[in-house]
Amino acid sequence: MNINGNKKGQEGYIALMSAIIISAVLVGISVSISTTGFFVRFNVLDAEYKLRSAALAESCVNVALLRLAQNPGLPAAGSVAVGNEYCNIVSVRKNGSQQIIIQTKGVVREAVSNLQVVISSSNFSLISWEEIPVL
Repeated sequence: MNINGNKKGQEGYIALMSAIIISAVLVGISVSISTTGFFVRFNVLDAEYKLRSAALAESCVNVALLRLAQNPGLPAAGSVAVGNEYCNIVSVRKNGSQQIIIQTKGVVREAVSNLQVVISSSNFSLISWEEIPVL
């Protein structure tokens, strides 16, 4: 034994354990921060896909409105090419004699936008424009 009462083999034990614990905490913090940044990137990508799907659904609404203006009969539902992507005119139907309901769908990867637009059949003025949960 030495003067302090410690055995000769245990002199650096506290310093070594402190270094190991501090290293483990720092590694844990580093991993946590890096995975947070990784998942934020995917959230931004999902938001971009949602914007693109909404734009596709709006494009189909515009195509349906154009077809209605060109031909007073109701346009058929179907797929519409927008660039290298597609949107769908799900349905165009009359609601009574004064309103026309247009439903469209845009899909980009997992992001889906379903729009329902109600217009006046007499002058094509917009009554409502909303995103609906499921078509």
